[in-house]
Amino acid sequence: MRIQIWYSEHVQEWRWSLYTRKYAKNGDATQLTGSAPKIRDAMEDVSNRVEYLTKQYIWKKLWQLNVKK
Repeated sequence: MRIQIWYSEHVQEWRWSLYTRKYAKNGDATQLTGSAPKIRDAMEDVSNRVEYLTKQYIWKKLWQLNVKK
């Protein structure tokens, strides 16, 4: 997973992008982007997205283990 966060003076917002293959649906690449006027809000957005993707990944793995039994 790659996360980048930067401040854009032009629009006066914190911008972020997230890229992952491991935690993407069906092994495809997933890219998410966003922005917020405050760094704390941008970090919270990223945190929520990471938490959602990792929980989704874990549930998928658990489901696959149960199906193989």
